[in-house]
Amino acid sequence: MSAVTGLIFRVVPALVASDDRIGIALSEEARGGSGGARAGRLRSALVVAELALSLVLLAGAALLIISFNNL
Repeated sequence: MSAVTGLIFRVVPALVASDDRIGIALSEEARGGSGGARAGRLRSALVVAELALSLVLLAGAALLIISFNNL
């Protein structure tokens, strides 16, 4: 069952990524359709928030593993 799930999660994104419309959209975005300075600040803030959340989750996972080892 896990092999089938793994295969699905590998093949489906590859098929979606092979669509030509994605390449066209990405090339249009690269030409300067960034959305302005406000969108750039929002994007940067979201990246920082994602990084902070991932570090909190990593620390929590480490504490959980230490707790299980102490049992």
